[in-house]
Amino acid sequence: MAFITGVGALMAASTPLRPACVGRSSFAPSPLKAPARPARTQRPLMREAPVTPPAATADPPEPVVPTPAAAAAATAAASAGAAIPHSSAAPSGDPPLSGRTPRTNIRIAIPSKGGMSAATTSLLRDVGMDVQMLNPRQYVASLRNAPGVEVWLQRPPDIVRKVRDGDVDLGFVGYDLVSEHGGGDGQVVIAHEDLGYGGCRLSIGVPMAWAHVSSVAELAAVVNAPGAAALRVATKFPVRTREFFQAAGMVNYEVVKMDGALEASTQMGTADVIVDLVSSGVTLRENLLKEIDGGTLVTSAFQMVGNRASLAATGAPADALRSLCRELLERIDAHLMGKEQCNVIANIRGSSMNDVARRLGAQTDLCGMDGPTINSVVPPRGTETGMYAIGLVVPKDSVYRAIKQLRSVGGSGVCVLPVTYVFEQESKRWNALLQELGSGVVE
Repeated sequence: MAFITGVGALMAASTPLRPACVGRSSFAPSPLKAPARPARTQRPLMREAPVTPPAATADPPEPVVPTPAAAAAATAAASAGAAIPHSSAAPSGDPPLSGRTPRTNIRIAIPSKGGMSAATTSLLRDVGMDVQMLNPRQYVASLRNAPGVEVWLQRPPDIVRKVRDGDVDLGFVGYDLVSEHGGGDGQVVIAHEDLGYGGCRLSIGVPMAWAHVSSVAELAAVVNAPGAAALRVATKFPVRTREFFQAAGMVNYEVVKMDGALEASTQMGTADVIVDLVSSGVTLRENLLKEIDGGTLVTSAFQMVGNRASLAATGAPADALRSLCRELLERIDAHLMGKEQCNVIANIRGSSMNDVARRLGAQTDLCGMDGPTINSVVPPRGTETGMYAIGLVVPKDSVYRAIKQLRSVGGSGVCVLPVTYVFEQESKRWNALLQELGSGVVE
């Protein structure tokens, strides 16, 4: 025991005392500054080569368009009613898609997580076609009122790619991703261009410190200035970025591909400007960035898209797909239109139906969608007649004006009810989709 104590004392005597730790609070953070474009000494990053004329830009490989023979084979297979066709060609650079098993089931893809997933499932629930999941850890679900339809939960960029390649038939995704990953060969067809959520814009963000840059023309002058270093552009949308910069006459730039937190890249020194999605613009401003005039590349909203080959095919599976697509379009349009309307019911005294109709027709907000509905009210026994019930649908933003006009012509007991759906005589979007698919496609 004495030996152990002696060794411990010797070690204690030979070990220097550590200084007290300095707390984090003693280090004052330096204010964020949007850097100018100094000579760069950072370590090399993995980025694309600068774009210089007349050499072609290093575009990412585009999807290979199926050959006429392959397209004919797919059409023939579909006409036999065997399966919903899908592209057998893989995008350039990917391994060939071999051994695919033809399928007859219909597939829909929606975002797997986040706000857009919640908005999409909410929309489908509101139109009476709920997404039903037995296991929240699985990536496939079903659709109420649509037996046999598979709902696949995917990352939004993958939704576009899989619709493009025919792995799924319909998808719910933002137009920004459709324009970036759609391939440009027309295989991704837009069925509904605005589902009412997911609105944003793809814009250029430059440092606020660049007081001399407030437009695309001024940015182009900086980029193309003699002797200037290549402008580094951080983005998740390289295809649209190159298209926009080249159309604006900018040649001395390079694309830095990033997957997230692009707003921090200018302060880290990773990039000079960014091209990213903007909604309110608060995140840009909080990171000392600003938009510039003419710097919006794409205006986006959530859409319903489909695979052209699948929708244009013949046979029983394709007929079932078109029937589902039409039902979705009609339910969604009826729901979106109904959200903006109110059903107004009131009583009004008059000498006849024509007398009531004449008084209502003289008011600007009492015409309804196709005119008001007027019915006789059966009076209680022993009371006088001449009371009529009217009903009309008016927009929500003009409902109070309509109520005041009803009162001015003798209306009373006004009730305002919500409208769930408004189905028009025919679906304009479905007719437009049929026209887009071609004259050979029938309902």
